[in-house]
Amino acid sequence: MDLILKIGNIEDINMKIGTSIVNALLGNEDNIGFVYLLKEIGARTFYFTTETINNYSEDLLTII
Repeated sequence: MDLILKIGNIEDINMKIGTSIVNALLGNEDNIGFVYLLKEIGARTFYFTTETINNYSEDLLTII
Protein backbone atom coordinates (compact mmCIF):
# COMPACT_ATOMS: atom_id res chain seq x y z
CA MET A 1 0.00 0.00 0.00
CA ASP A 2 2.84 2.37 0.81
CA LEU A 3 4.41 1.80 -2.60
CA ILE A 4 1.23 2.93 -4.34
CA LEU A 5 -0.20 5.59 -2.00
CA LYS A 6 2.99 6.76 -0.21
CA ILE A 7 1.19 6.83 3.15
CA GLY A 8 3.80 5.10 5.30
CA ASN A 9 3.73 1.91 7.32
CA ILE A 10 0.89 0.85 9.59
CA GLU A 11 2.47 2.48 12.65
CA ASP A 12 2.70 5.82 10.81
CA ILE A 13 -0.93 5.55 9.69
CA ASN A 14 -2.10 4.71 13.23
CA MET A 15 -0.15 7.64 14.64
CA LYS A 16 -1.58 10.08 12.07
CA ILE A 17 -5.14 8.91 12.70
CA GLY A 18 -4.74 8.83 16.49
CA THR A 19 -3.14 12.27 16.59
CA SER A 20 -5.90 13.74 14.44
CA ILE A 21 -8.61 12.29 16.69
CA VAL A 22 -6.94 13.46 19.91
CA ASN A 23 -6.36 16.95 18.51
CA ALA A 24 -10.00 17.21 17.45
CA LEU A 25 -11.22 15.98 20.84
CA LEU A 26 -8.79 17.71 23.21
CA GLY A 27 -7.13 20.34 21.10
CA ASN A 28 -3.60 21.58 20.59
CA GLU A 29 -1.83 24.88 19.94
CA ASP A 30 -3.54 25.18 16.53
CA ASN A 31 -7.02 23.89 17.39
CA ILE A 32 -9.12 24.54 20.52
CA GLY A 33 -10.69 21.06 20.40
CA PHE A 34 -14.16 19.87 21.34
CA VAL A 35 -13.52 19.41 25.07
CA TYR A 36 -12.20 22.91 25.70
CA LEU A 37 -14.88 24.37 23.46
CA LEU A 38 -17.42 23.01 25.97
CA LYS A 39 -15.91 25.29 28.65
CA GLU A 40 -17.58 28.18 26.85
CA ILE A 41 -21.00 26.68 27.61
CA GLY A 42 -20.27 25.88 31.23
CA ALA A 43 -18.40 22.57 31.40
CA ARG A 44 -15.91 22.79 34.26
CA THR A 45 -14.78 19.26 35.13
CA PHE A 46 -13.26 16.68 32.80
CA TYR A 47 -12.48 13.09 33.85
CA PHE A 48 -10.40 10.73 31.73
CA THR A 49 -10.70 7.14 32.94
CA THR A 50 -10.24 3.58 31.75
CA GLU A 51 -12.87 1.00 32.59
CA THR A 52 -12.28 -2.73 32.21
CA ILE A 53 -15.23 -5.10 31.92
CA ASN A 54 -14.79 -8.78 30.98
CA ASN A 55 -11.20 -8.21 29.80
CA TYR A 56 -12.32 -5.38 27.51
CA SER A 57 -10.77 -2.00 28.24
CA GLU A 58 -12.57 1.21 27.35
CA ASP A 59 -11.28 4.76 27.67
CA LEU A 60 -13.92 7.20 28.88
CA LEU A 61 -14.27 10.96 28.92
CA THR A 62 -16.81 12.39 31.35
CA ILE A 63 -17.64 16.09 31.15
CA ILE A 64 -19.55 17.87 33.92
